[in-house]
Amino acid sequence: MDAVAENGYQRQRLSSSEATVNSLELKSAAETRHPRFNASKAHKERHRRFNVHSNDDYRHKKRSNNVKLFHATIKYYYPLLTFRGSQEQGDPRPQEVTTNSWYPPSVSSPSSSRPGTPNSSNSNTYTPRVGERPHVSPQAAGIIVYLKDKSVDELRKLLSDPEAYQQFLLSIDSVRTQNDVRDQLRNETLQLARENLEKEPQITELRNQCMIIRTSELASAQEKLNDLTKQKAEILKSYSPGSLLHKLQESMNKTDEESEALHQQLLEKEIDLATFVQKYKKLRHVYHKRALTHLAAKTSSVG
Repeated sequence: MDAVAENGYQRQRLSSSEATVNSLELKSAAETRHPRFNASKAHKERHRRFNVHSNDDYRHKKRSNNVKLFHATIKYYYPLLTFRGSQEQGDPRPQEVTTNSWYPPSVSSPSSSRPGTPNSSNSNTYTPRVGERPHVSPQAAGIIVYLKDKSVDELRKLLSDPEAYQQFLLSIDSVRTQNDVRDQLRNETLQLARENLEKEPQITELRNQCMIIRTSELASAQEKLNDLTKQKAEILKSYSPGSLLHKLQESMNKTDEESEALHQQLLEKEIDLATFVQKYKKLRHVYHKRALTHLAAKTSSVG
């Protein structure tokens, strides 16, 4: 009885295993024929290809972003080397640079974040324009000539190593020209300063002479000038129209008094008639002449 039961139990387990295998085969065949399975497989293939292209694009964009960041750094420290078209070089989506830089945060930290993964929501938002050509200024083009053949490691070294950056900067023709002009201006300024220092004793002597003139000769000359100014004012006052009219009036009165005195002498018989007529005629002629002149001057001044 035990052997029969054992055989029955083994046959039951074998049939159960066969049923499980058959169900798995049916399920695998069904999934293979099902369209959802085929779509999932195609999606995985597309996802794999997209990852390959995304990695290539990421390396290319990162190198372009390093070049653009280097342009911004040169523009920050050397404004004469303008890069008006540097932001249009390479990918318009700036990437984050993780290199430890010795530049200011405004230069070494771009505004954009690290590029998203292929599964992110903004992975398919970038659509580059076909045939787009950025505008590059002549100054920027001259700098790009020195940068286009450099690798990513060399660009990172320029960003992180001040000595390498300074050496590269001094190798640019425009920078050398600017430094030459600066040195020339500095030498000319130093030469002028030396000449001024050499003339300092002469300047000091002239200042002392001016001080002596101000304290001694200038005081006497100023006093003499004041006296002459007063004399000039008095002379001009004596020859003013009002003063001349007053003097003319006084001379008229004096001549009239002389003629009256001469007439009194005639009445007292102190002089003879012929002498009286001659002198009186002369005095009255002078009187009337001065009277007419006074009247004409007074009329013209009033008018």
